[in-house]
Amino acid sequence: MTLNKVKAKRDPFLLVELAQKGSEEAYEELYNQYFTPIYRYVFVSVRSREETEDLTQTVFIKIFDNLDKVKRIGKSPAAYFFKIARNLIIDYLKKKKDLIPDEADYLSRKVDTKTDFLNELNKKDEIGNLIKMLDSLSESQREVIELKFIKDLNNKEIAYITGKNEAAIRKIQSRAILKLRDKLNNHEFKI
Repeated sequence: MTLNKVKAKRDPFLLVELAQKGSEEAYEELYNQYFTPIYRYVFVSVRSREETEDLTQTVFIKIFDNLDKVKRIGKSPAAYFFKIARNLIIDYLKKKKDLIPDEADYLSRKVDTKTDFLNELNKKDEIGNLIKMLDSLSESQREVIELKFIKDLNNKEIAYITGKNEAAIRKIQSRAILKLRDKLNNHEFKI
Protein backbone atom coordinates (compact mmCIF):
# COMPACT_ATOMS: atom_id res chain seq x y z
CA MET A 1 0.00 0.00 0.00
CA THR A 2 1.61 3.27 -1.09
CA LEU A 3 1.31 6.42 0.92
CA ASN A 4 0.11 9.57 -0.76
CA LYS A 5 2.16 11.84 1.49
CA VAL A 6 0.40 15.09 0.67
CA LYS A 7 -3.06 13.68 1.34
CA ALA A 8 -1.98 11.69 4.39
CA LYS A 9 -0.22 14.64 6.04
CA ARG A 10 -3.49 16.53 5.88
CA ASP A 11 -5.52 13.61 7.18
CA PRO A 12 -4.16 11.83 10.27
CA PHE A 13 -7.09 9.40 10.07
CA LEU A 14 -5.81 8.23 6.68
CA LEU A 15 -2.36 7.72 8.20
CA VAL A 16 -3.89 5.62 10.96
CA GLU A 17 -5.91 3.57 8.45
CA LEU A 18 -2.82 2.94 6.34
CA ALA A 19 -0.76 2.05 9.42
CA GLN A 20 -3.52 -0.34 10.54
CA LYS A 21 -3.19 -2.06 7.16
CA GLY A 22 0.54 -2.52 7.71
CA SER A 23 2.10 0.53 6.09
CA GLU A 24 5.40 1.17 7.85
CA GLU A 25 5.66 4.46 5.97
CA ALA A 26 2.33 5.63 7.44
CA TYR A 27 3.38 4.66 10.95
CA GLU A 28 6.68 6.49 10.45
CA GLU A 29 4.77 9.59 9.32
CA LEU A 30 2.53 9.39 12.42
CA TYR A 31 5.66 9.12 14.55
CA ASN A 32 7.26 12.12 12.83
CA GLN A 33 4.14 14.28 13.19
CA TYR A 34 3.37 13.46 16.81
CA PHE A 35 6.76 12.78 18.40
CA THR A 36 7.59 16.40 19.32
CA PRO A 37 4.16 17.32 20.75
CA ILE A 38 4.04 14.09 22.78
CA TYR A 39 7.64 14.56 23.96
CA ARG A 40 6.90 18.12 25.15
CA TYR A 41 3.71 17.02 26.89
CA VAL A 42 5.58 14.29 28.79
CA PHE A 43 8.55 16.54 29.60
CA VAL A 44 6.37 19.15 31.32
CA SER A 45 5.32 16.54 33.89
CA VAL A 46 8.47 14.45 34.15
CA ARG A 47 11.19 17.13 33.75
CA SER A 48 13.91 14.60 32.96
CA ARG A 49 15.21 14.11 29.42
CA GLU A 50 16.07 10.46 29.89
CA GLU A 51 12.73 9.57 31.47
CA THR A 52 10.87 11.66 28.89
CA GLU A 53 12.61 9.86 26.04
CA ASP A 54 11.80 6.48 27.55
CA LEU A 55 8.16 7.36 28.20
CA THR A 56 7.72 8.90 24.75
CA GLN A 57 9.07 5.76 23.11
CA THR A 58 6.70 3.70 25.24
CA VAL A 59 3.80 5.90 24.07
CA PHE A 60 4.61 5.08 20.45
CA ILE A 61 5.00 1.39 21.17
CA LYS A 62 1.53 1.43 22.76
CA ILE A 63 0.17 3.42 19.81
CA PHE A 64 1.58 0.87 17.38
CA ASP A 65 0.25 -2.06 19.43
CA ASN A 66 -3.22 -0.49 19.72
CA LEU A 67 -3.77 1.21 16.36
CA ASP A 68 -6.93 -0.82 15.88
CA LYS A 69 -8.49 1.07 18.82
CA VAL A 70 -8.19 4.49 17.18
CA LYS A 71 -11.73 5.46 16.20
CA ARG A 72 -12.67 7.98 13.56
CA ILE A 73 -15.89 8.92 15.34
CA GLY A 74 -15.50 12.18 17.24
CA LYS A 75 -11.90 11.84 18.35
CA SER A 76 -8.73 12.68 16.53
CA PRO A 77 -5.74 10.35 16.64
CA ALA A 78 -3.95 13.11 18.59
CA ALA A 79 -6.51 12.84 21.41
CA TYR A 80 -5.96 9.09 21.61
CA PHE A 81 -2.17 9.52 21.55
CA PHE A 82 -2.22 12.16 24.29
CA LYS A 83 -4.48 9.96 26.40
CA ILE A 84 -1.93 7.16 26.17
CA ALA A 85 0.81 9.63 27.15
CA ARG A 86 -1.24 10.94 30.07
CA ASN A 87 -1.89 7.44 31.39
CA LEU A 88 1.81 6.58 31.16
CA ILE A 89 2.73 9.77 33.03
CA ILE A 90 0.27 8.90 35.80
CA ASP A 91 1.69 5.37 36.02
CA TYR A 92 5.24 6.74 36.07
CA LEU A 93 4.44 9.19 38.87
CA LYS A 94 2.70 6.46 40.86
CA LYS A 95 5.73 4.20 40.58
CA LYS A 96 8.11 7.03 41.38
CA LYS A 97 6.26 8.20 44.48
CA ASP A 98 4.19 5.07 45.16
CA LEU A 99 1.18 7.38 44.93
CA ILE A 100 -0.04 10.30 42.87
CA PRO A 101 1.53 13.46 44.27
CA ASP A 102 -0.80 15.93 45.87
CA GLU A 103 -0.90 19.54 44.69
CA ALA A 104 1.75 20.76 47.15
CA ASP A 105 4.18 17.97 46.27
CA TYR A 106 3.66 18.57 42.58
CA LEU A 107 4.27 22.31 42.84
CA SER A 108 7.27 21.95 45.16
CA ARG A 109 8.84 19.46 42.75
CA LYS A 110 8.39 21.98 39.96
CA VAL A 111 9.92 24.80 42.00
CA ASP A 112 12.93 22.63 42.91
CA THR A 113 13.63 21.75 39.29
CA LYS A 114 12.66 25.05 37.66
CA THR A 115 16.20 26.46 37.65
CA ASP A 116 17.63 23.27 36.17
CA PHE A 117 14.78 23.14 33.66
CA LEU A 118 15.34 26.72 32.48
CA ASN A 119 19.13 26.33 32.35
CA GLU A 120 18.80 23.09 30.42
CA LEU A 121 16.52 24.64 27.83
CA ASN A 122 18.49 27.93 27.82
CA LYS A 123 15.36 30.01 27.26
CA LYS A 124 14.76 33.73 27.57
CA ASP A 125 13.02 35.44 30.49
CA GLU A 126 9.68 35.38 28.68
CA ILE A 127 9.69 31.60 28.65
CA GLY A 128 10.53 31.58 32.35
CA ASN A 129 7.59 33.85 33.07
CA LEU A 130 5.29 31.65 31.01
CA ILE A 131 6.41 28.61 32.97
CA LYS A 132 5.89 30.45 36.26
CA MET A 133 2.42 31.42 35.15
CA LEU A 134 1.56 27.83 34.25
CA ASP A 135 3.09 26.61 37.51
CA SER A 136 0.80 28.97 39.41
CA LEU A 137 -2.20 26.98 38.16
CA SER A 138 -3.52 23.79 39.69
CA GLU A 139 -2.41 20.59 37.97
CA SER A 140 -5.76 20.14 36.22
CA GLN A 141 -5.87 23.79 35.12
CA ARG A 142 -2.32 23.60 33.75
CA GLU A 143 -3.08 20.40 31.88
CA VAL A 144 -6.25 21.81 30.29
CA ILE A 145 -4.52 25.07 29.28
CA GLU A 146 -1.59 23.17 27.75
CA LEU A 147 -3.83 20.81 25.82
CA LYS A 148 -6.12 23.62 24.65
CA PHE A 149 -3.71 26.39 23.74
CA ILE A 150 -0.36 24.71 23.26
CA LYS A 151 -1.45 21.38 21.75
CA ASP A 152 -4.48 22.99 20.03
CA LEU A 153 -6.97 20.28 21.01
CA ASN A 154 -10.69 20.94 21.33
CA ASN A 155 -12.71 20.48 24.53
CA LYS A 156 -14.13 17.15 23.40
CA GLU A 157 -10.63 15.77 22.85
CA ILE A 158 -9.41 17.19 26.18
CA ALA A 159 -12.38 15.61 27.95
CA TYR A 160 -11.48 12.26 26.40
CA ILE A 161 -7.81 12.58 27.43
CA THR A 162 -8.52 13.65 31.01
CA GLY A 163 -11.60 11.50 31.62
CA LYS A 164 -13.70 14.55 32.52
CA ASN A 165 -16.81 15.81 30.75
CA GLU A 166 -16.77 18.82 28.43
CA ALA A 167 -18.60 21.05 30.94
CA ALA A 168 -15.90 20.37 33.53
CA ILE A 169 -13.21 21.17 30.94
CA ARG A 170 -14.88 24.51 30.12
CA LYS A 171 -15.11 25.35 33.82
CA ILE A 172 -11.46 24.43 34.49
CA GLN A 173 -10.36 26.40 31.44
CA SER A 174 -12.40 29.44 32.44
CA ARG A 175 -11.06 29.45 36.00
CA ALA A 176 -7.49 29.05 34.76
CA ILE A 177 -7.83 31.96 32.35
CA LEU A 178 -9.34 34.15 35.07
CA LYS A 179 -6.50 33.24 37.44
CA LEU A 180 -3.87 34.02 34.82
CA ARG A 181 -5.58 37.28 33.88
CA ASP A 182 -5.75 38.29 37.56
CA LYS A 183 -2.05 37.57 38.05
CA LEU A 184 -1.17 39.60 34.96
CA ASN A 185 -3.37 42.50 36.08
CA ASN A 186 -1.71 42.46 39.51
CA HIS A 187 1.70 42.52 37.81
CA GLU A 188 2.79 39.27 39.41
CA PHE A 189 4.31 38.26 36.08
CA LYS A 190 5.79 40.24 33.21
CA ILE A 191 5.04 39.28 29.65
